[in-house]
Amino acid sequence: MYTFLGFPKVGIDEIKELDAVIFGIPFDDLSTYRKGPKYAPKAIRKASECYDPYVPDLDFDFSNFNIADLGDVKLGSNDPLENLSKIEDFANSICRERVRFAVFGGDHSVTLPIAKALSKNFKKVGLIWIDAHLDFWEEYPEGIKISHATVLKRILETTNISAKNVINLGFRAYGSAPYEKRYAEKYGVKIISTKDLFKKETLRQIDTIVKEISENVEALHVSIDIDVLDPAFAPGVTNPEPGGISTRDLLNILEIIGRYNFSFDVVELAPPYDISEITAHAATVITIQALGLMLSSNLTNKHQNGTLY
Repeated sequence: MYTFLGFPKVGIDEIKELDAVIFGIPFDDLSTYRKGPKYAPKAIRKASECYDPYVPDLDFDFSNFNIADLGDVKLGSNDPLENLSKIEDFANSICRERVRFAVFGGDHSVTLPIAKALSKNFKKVGLIWIDAHLDFWEEYPEGIKISHATVLKRILETTNISAKNVINLGFRAYGSAPYEKRYAEKYGVKIISTKDLFKKETLRQIDTIVKEISENVEALHVSIDIDVLDPAFAPGVTNPEPGGISTRDLLNILEIIGRYNFSFDVVELAPPYDISEITAHAATVITIQALGLMLSSNLTNKHQNGTLY
């Protein structure tokens, strides 16, 4: 049984004194195109065998922190909504203990129960949505209210997360309905498209917006859909979108966001479509970078202000 970076495996009742935990969600019941994200937690853990618990960009060594892998949330119901409820209960157990966490999805619908758990434990929550898609359909497919294509809209409708504390980075979906972007902007979601990510001034703009959000919330969560990467860098995803950013671009964006503390998830990796495990290794390096930033960021000031992340 693999664990991420060889971190010790512990139970959910052993987390109180830990600096951070990792857990997987083997769930793709609500994926609408290519299946496979349920295999992602195992693929990421396996890929992590190639790496050391060290972040070269940050000169950051995980050995100075108490980190554990909780394994995967135990699902198994034929009812997707029941499985989402189990995920929420699991995440809620972690949030109650004020332990920072990283998650391997799973399709993007798993961020809904994570957001609900955060909202139960913190008065204000911010959300950074790194994704080629807005996931703001009212229904998708027709008649289905909860799927990986509707999840951000459902989060804003069912949690205390305000749209003013949400930003999407990387939108470019050619399969998006025309109304989807208009609806998201009408709600107040800030959107920076993939095209705009390549402008010189955009990184400074992201820094400003995320700083403002972090100052207005108690907990900041980053949701990373691996399809934000161009298929050349991430072929193994459920809904590939050409014209994306590189793995290096995403690591640079994370380094800006990582000036603020956050929990995060990495979703939509589909190992059955992953050529030479390229996407699994990208997801692994992204997780290592994001975890290092989460732990090395300004913890002292944040805790003095009474915030989690």
